[in-house]
Amino acid sequence: MFFAFYLYILDFQIAASRAFLMFCLKLLANKVKFLNNFMNYLLVLSLFLLINPYYIYHQGFILSFLLTFILIFIKEIKIKKLYK
Repeated sequence: MFFAFYLYILDFQIAASRAFLMFCLKLLANKVKFLNNFMNYLLVLSLFLLINPYYIYHQGFILSFLLTFILIFIKEIKIKKLYK
């Protein structure tokens, strides 16, 4: 409930909404055990673009999702190197 109020205060900005949706999907994925970080990322990205395709031109959208992709990609590389 606090996070929804926080999003309201921030006027549902793209970066905050992305973080909230990814957090909710991460909680769901921990219970269901079939979604990984990259699948969560693609699901949230698709959802945002289905809601408003013009988000692709928004600087906050581009930077937020690009940084998230880079962090997930680096994490996956480090995990693969760790278990080699």
